[in-house]
Amino acid sequence: MTAKAVSGSCLLALTALAATGCSNGIGRTQQSGTRATGIAAGYAHTCGLTRAGGVRCWGYNRFGQLGDGTAVDRRRPVGVFGLRRGVRAIAAGGRHSCALMKAGAVECWGDNAHGELGDGTRTRRSKPVAVRGLHGVRAVAAGEAFACALTGSGRVECWGDNRHGELGDGTSADRDRPVAVARLGTGVTAIALGYFHACALKRAGTVECWGYNGYGQLGDGATTDRREPVRVSGLAGVVAISAGGGHTCALTRAGAVRCWGSNRYGELGDGTTIRRLTPVEVSGLPGATAIAVGGEAHGCALTQAGGVKCWATGPCRWKSSVLPGAFARSPPGATATPVRSRGPAKSSAGAETARASSATARPPTATRLSGSRCELLDAPALARAREP
Repeated sequence: MTAKAVSGSCLLALTALAATGCSNGIGRTQQSGTRATGIAAGYAHTCGLTRAGGVRCWGYNRFGQLGDGTAVDRRRPVGVFGLRRGVRAIAAGGRHSCALMKAGAVECWGDNAHGELGDGTRTRRSKPVAVRGLHGVRAVAAGEAFACALTGSGRVECWGDNRHGELGDGTSADRDRPVAVARLGTGVTAIALGYFHACALKRAGTVECWGYNGYGQLGDGATTDRREPVRVSGLAGVVAISAGGGHTCALTRAGAVRCWGSNRYGELGDGTTIRRLTPVEVSGLPGATAIAVGGEAHGCALTQAGGVKCWATGPCRWKSSVLPGAFARSPPGATATPVRSRGPAKSSAGAETARASSATARPPTATRLSGSRCELLDAPALARAREP
């Protein structure tokens, strides 16, 4: 079994399906019985990739993020306009969605206030539009209001919101079409996006990150935003990466998982709630083969024995985020995407102190789904709260 990252969005979406009963078994939608081969969850919407290469979405749709040509919320999957086949992978952001086509192009739809659709405009779209100038793409990922693509040559290009340097081009100017990430060069094998930061895995097994760094999620030992990539301290032999809202994790060739950044809910898995500016190892987790960082409050890993172990207390005191057997591997390009918005506009970088908390984070455990319902049911209220 090869080691690889599994999308945090994939994990959370599968969790939602299992918990809310909107699937007749993981990956089969209730409405049509269509078998899903990939899934991605955004802030308050979810999209699935069908075996035929089509895309179906459901959930919150005020900004057209379901891609069905309307702004009507959907409780069951609806087909994305014009995407019945030919899609290789999908990604979901805060209020937008993207699809990687088998031909190597990328199409996006939904909110476009920061240029996150990459079509050269700031016009909201309820149907897919092509991202300008992208060819030969092999992976796509979406953040809160930006997106990035990994090309066949190993380069990374990003577009959209850039207030914290999320695009890595050395500026803080939003871009409505792709720009190359500065100083990263070629040799990138994987990308992962959090709410307001991004990371790239290099062929040599090192990791570089850029963007918002208020919680230390860039792993360079500081809390200073970076407009260009910086190398994560002390990481080598990495084979997969996954990014959450304010933290990031890496899987090493030896099967260890190391995480850094926000740790308010124990999402780093080191048995504490101390924020870490450089990577620390997740304790009690031998032989991981895949990782998934979900939203802002937890992480999970697939073990060599085929089990799932998760960590973090979470705002709802989660014991686990998946049911046994519900951990799916994401298709290439469906890397970690945000589920809930919590960024610098709502919380200060100094909100977490670097001292031990009286609350002890749970070590990894593989228990049944417990206590996550409050988080899942919170999505509509959260969506209304962030409407302009």
